[in-house]
Amino acid sequence: MAKTDWTLTDTVKPDDFNNIGREINQLRTDVDHIEVPPASLTEAGIVQLSNATNSTSEAQAATSKAVKSAYDAAAVAQTTANAANSAAAAAFQLGNERKAEVVAALVAWGISASTSESWDSLLSKMTAIINRGAQVITPGTTNRAIPAGYHNGSGYVVGEPNLIAGNLPKDKSFFGIVGALERMTTAEKQAIAAAITGKGVAASASDTNTVLAQKIGSIQTKTYGVIDINRPGTSETTLNRGEAKFTPLAQLPRGISFFSFRATGTELGSFGPRGSEESGYILRTYVILRNVGGSAYIRLLNFNFYGFTYFCNLISLNYEISSNMVSIVVKNPGNDSVNYFFSTGIAEGTGTVDFAQPLELCFRHYMWIESSSYMFIQTGIVGRLYYA
Repeated sequence: MAKTDWTLTDTVKPDDFNNIGREINQLRTDVDHIEVPPASLTEAGIVQLSNATNSTSEAQAATSKAVKSAYDAAAVAQTTANAANSAAAAAFQLGNERKAEVVAALVAWGISASTSESWDSLLSKMTAIINRGAQVITPGTTNRAIPAGYHNGSGYVVGEPNLIAGNLPKDKSFFGIVGALERMTTAEKQAIAAAITGKGVAASASDTNTVLAQKIGSIQTKTYGVIDINRPGTSETTLNRGEAKFTPLAQLPRGISFFSFRATGTELGSFGPRGSEESGYILRTYVILRNVGGSAYIRLLNFNFYGFTYFCNLISLNYEISSNMVSIVVKNPGNDSVNYFFSTGIAEGTGTVDFAQPLELCFRHYMWIESSSYMFIQTGIVGRLYYA
């Protein structure tokens, strides 16, 4: 064995170097014969390096490259995981919000619900809601409740075509429509009926408004007035054989009981034909009273003129409706022997004149002749008519 306790004063001998050499050689031999076993989970040993990042070996060691690849993949996975966590958090938040909306809708429908309940519990309550389909609501005098449940959108509120202002009581509002119809109360109608009856026309509160209006129109009112008549007999006209012609003189209001005509001016109330003497023709001129435009009339004055020029002047004409009495004064300038003529009697007529309606004083001319026509001076009349 080589010396190992050398000092600075020792002398080196050849055997010392030989011993050192022998020991070095032995050490080399010993080293060459050392056997290192493979490494395992229970024993240290030789380990093989590997770049694989997907290996399941327990006898190999990862290189830096393998570690780097695994790190990079882990970083990508972390990013993906972070995004997934964010999406999951958003979904969770959205789910909570939708859950709150569902709970609010259920509560609005009168169903007890809470966000602390599970979705399964809330879904069971939702499926229990009644399907109302198409709801049709008819308005009434009180509010109509809308039934709980869900509707299909085809429902409606019933409309009414008569819901217009003209059919609704005045100043009353119905669904935003203000009424304009005015109607009498029973007491008001009774008062009107009593007033009509008091005027001599029987009326009742059971009468319709239209009937009451007609009865009001038939009330005889006392009236009076004066009408100036000015129709000079200066225009020529032609009457055919058998033809009648009416000339309106004045209109009188309904309800009168008496009227009186008085001639005025130089012409007075002159009327009569003009033509050459001819045998066989007659001109009949009447003063009549009729309803305005009517065919029935009462004849108040009648003159027949035969075959020659002949004029008369009407001085006065009086007529009382209740007694149907008429009186006249006529001046005959063409016959000196009968200068004035006075007559009183019952007026004759044809048909029925309604004195409850407006009246009309007229001339009625009628020509009967052998020939086909005859030219004459249209009758004139000038005077004043008093009525009451």
